[in-house]
Amino acid sequence: MLRQSLRERRLVVTLPWIAEFISVLDPVSMRCGVVRTLLETISDVYKSILRREGSVARVSELGTFLLNIILGELFENPLVPR
Repeated sequence: MLRQSLRERRLVVTLPWIAEFISVLDPVSMRCGVVRTLLETISDVYKSILRREGSVARVSELGTFLLNIILGELFENPLVPR
């Protein structure tokens, strides 16, 4: 779903929903392979947003600001693995 939203340039709609879903998971679920893979992909997107490179750079300035806030908050969550 995340990769599809990246291709269709709908990241601003999809990523906040995914971040909210991940933020309510319990600590055991956070260590699940699927969630870890998803977090790695989200981390790559976040890094790309910060550098404003690649396909993510096509997000508007307001969308970039929104994604920075949401993903920054997600990665500040102590339950999210580093």
